[in-house]
This record gives sequence, structure tokens and C-alpha cells, in this order.
Amino acid sequence: MRVFTKSLPLCLLALTLVAPACDKQEDKAEDKKEEKTEEKADAKKEGVSVQAGGTKVEAGPDGAKVDTEGAKVEASAHGAMVEAKDGEGNEAKAGPAGTEAKSADGASVVTDEHGNVNVKTPDGTTVDVNAGNVKIGQ
Repeated sequence: MRVFTKSLPLCLLALTLVAPACDKQEDKAEDKKEEKTEEKADAKKEGVSVQAGGTKVEAGPDGAKVDTEGAKVEASAHGAMVEAKDGEGNEAKAGPAGTEAKSADGASVVTDEHGNVNVKTPDGTTVDVNAGNVKIGQ
């Protein structure tokens, strides 16, 4: 019994000295982890942007964008979007919701994500294809 009565207070004293030192080491380790996490978060928020001539490229955590004279491409978790114009009044767009092409003479073709198609000719004639039904009108 005598051994325990002498060693128990020494053990308790050792614990009171060691525990704060361990806590300090844990705090330092947590601080380092938090700093690294913050650095990664800042890098992810910022992204990269490069511009050369008439072309601009941006890449970040939300996706990427490329913009040139007459064409634009965007990609994200929601899908990709492409737009193009030729300077003569012709343009085309394509994305997750469908496509659209227009010519300078007034003709156009539009599709949607459901497979519906609308065609319009320069003279005003339209063709609609909606879920298997075809409608031709002027």
C-alpha cells in the first residue's frame, strides 16, 4: 500500500504537467491544418485568368470559360454552353437546354432538351415537331 500512496501523487503530478504540453501540441497541429485548409480554399476561390490577343481563358472552381472573337465556350458542373457569331448576322448557341441557330436571312432552327424542334424559313414558313407531332404552318 505504501508504494501506491507515494507513486499515485507523483503520477498525478506528472499528468498535470504533461497534459497541458500535449494540449499545446494538439493546438499547434490544428492551427497548421486550418492554415493549409484556408490556403487551399483561397486558391480554389481565385482560379486562373489568361488573356492573349483577342482570346481570354478563365478557369476556376466553378468551371472554365474561353472567349474569342466571335465564339464563347463555358463549361461547368451544370453542362457546357457554346456560342458562335460570324459577324454577318449568323449565330449559333448550344447548351444543356437545347440549341439555336439563326441565319442573317431570318431562318432559324431551335431545339430543346425534350427533343422538340422548331424550324423557321426566311419566307416565314414554320415546322414544329413536338414529341412526335408535326405541325407545318405559315
